[in-house]
Amino acid sequence: MWDTRVNLPPRGANCRGEIMGYLAGRKFAMKTSRRMKYLLGELSDKTFDDGILNRMISIAGRDYGRMAAIPSGLSAEYAEHVVKTELIWQEARVKNDYDMVKGALKKSFDYKREFARYYGYGDRVMDSLLNEWEEGCDTKMMDAIFEDLKAYILPLLDRVRASGGDYSRGRLKNNYPRDVQFKFINDVTAAVGYDHEAGSVAESAHPFTFRLCPRDDIRFTTTIRESDFSVALLSSMHESGHAMYGQNIAPELRGTMLGMGASWGIDEGQARFFENIAGRSFEFWKRFYPLAQKYFPSLTMGVEDFYRNLNAVSFSPIRLEADEITYNLHIIIRYELEKRYYDECIGVDELPALWADKYEEYLGIRPQNYAEGILQDVQWFSGWIGYYQNYVLANCYDGHFLASLQKSVPDFWKQIGRGEFGEINAWHNENVRRYGALYPPAEILRKFSGETLSAGHYIDYLKRKFEPLVMP
Repeated sequence: MWDTRVNLPPRGANCRGEIMGYLAGRKFAMKTSRRMKYLLGELSDKTFDDGILNRMISIAGRDYGRMAAIPSGLSAEYAEHVVKTELIWQEARVKNDYDMVKGALKKSFDYKREFARYYGYGDRVMDSLLNEWEEGCDTKMMDAIFEDLKAYILPLLDRVRASGGDYSRGRLKNNYPRDVQFKFINDVTAAVGYDHEAGSVAESAHPFTFRLCPRDDIRFTTTIRESDFSVALLSSMHESGHAMYGQNIAPELRGTMLGMGASWGIDEGQARFFENIAGRSFEFWKRFYPLAQKYFPSLTMGVEDFYRNLNAVSFSPIRLEADEITYNLHIIIRYELEKRYYDECIGVDELPALWADKYEEYLGIRPQNYAEGILQDVQWFSGWIGYYQNYVLANCYDGHFLASLQKSVPDFWKQIGRGEFGEINAWHNENVRRYGALYPPAEILRKFSGETLSAGHYIDYLKRKFEPLVMP
């Protein structure tokens, strides 16, 4: 993935797709072999004193059950397809040409429908996808969380519109040289806790983290906009959260299938915690704004004005530029479109207009073109269909992280204001990161909080932060 998104020349797409398809086929063959079936059969009724071994047997059995249901060759065919589709998307986004990629997108959606039927979900495609990305998640759970969020957010946005606030992220725009931004990013992410000796930072069209080797080689990319340094800084804080998770998984999990995040939602929660709860806070910028002014002398506004502009609630069509409040609506829109696609059998030709209609309904705006509409994100085009809700699950996990962490670290905000992340990272290492995938996400949450996942703590956080910001 690193080479595909960072270095691969356009003409290399077909060859790379064939290679990835071949490797996916070999992996599929090994995981569904007669030998694997025999070993799982021998181990299925046994429990060992070794918790790592027990969890590995459980996950291997689950994966075997899912993969063995897929006809031979289909997994490799799909892997080849998504590599090619992502590269088509990269060109389509630049050219603002949805027609270039919609046929490939339809095929991706159809693959997922086919997989769901093989997995035994029948026409409940979304339940299949949600559980694939987050163990134990289904549409009933997500619908409840999203309804709670909409019940708070939509009336708040009405109050924001009525308030006539004059802060805007656009006021941060200026000229911020690319090379200077990289220096600033390196300094800040190192201060937060990312180990640059066990990783590196590059640039790509869409930020991502690549875990080549747990603990020792965890790289990430960022997206640079020379007109707004906060885009790269916040995306780097996000990706460094992913990376620090990988850098601090327990050494005994290295080389096992457990040397990864407990779930996509918890993994995204680690990322969004550092991007949003830390990286967009006033305390964070009290500490790091003077450093930003050193690198970017054009930053002449005071730190409080900077903080208010950075966190201004806006009505933008672009997810990656959204504030914390409206970001949730960007995700809900994508989730609701996926549900309609599979539940109502709408087609890819209808998606752009439905996308625009949803933005008008929730945010009062319509995308002006495909590039700021349906083509803005890579997820659907890289095969991550049914994934988006994990960003909101992540926000909910963050609410739990924050509530529990503040009990253990009462001066949490003061430590951020001093640029001290040692105790904060120690809490994450002890309660989340070290476990990797040793436990299901619900069990990790229960271990540190004694609670089940809900939107409550996250909504409390939004209230405490944004009601003073958006009300006149």
